[in-house]
Amino acid sequence: MNGEIKMGAVNRAIEDFKRIDIDGETMQYIIEKLGMEKQMLRQLVLSNHINETVEVLDELQFEVHNKLR
Repeated sequence: MNGEIKMGAVNRAIEDFKRIDIDGETMQYIIEKLGMEKQMLRQLVLSNHINETVEVLDELQFEVHNKLR
């Protein structure tokens, strides 16, 4: 698929997602079905400020700690 056709398909998909007001859990499901979980995790971690990543890890640590009680 050439770049122009691919971007057209991508833009249509984005418009469809906006139209149906897709939520985070559904987006996660789509990413999992595409087999892109690890790639997306890596891209998001590397592209965000480290403070945001630390906040998420702190939240996870808190949740894990509370489950172990």
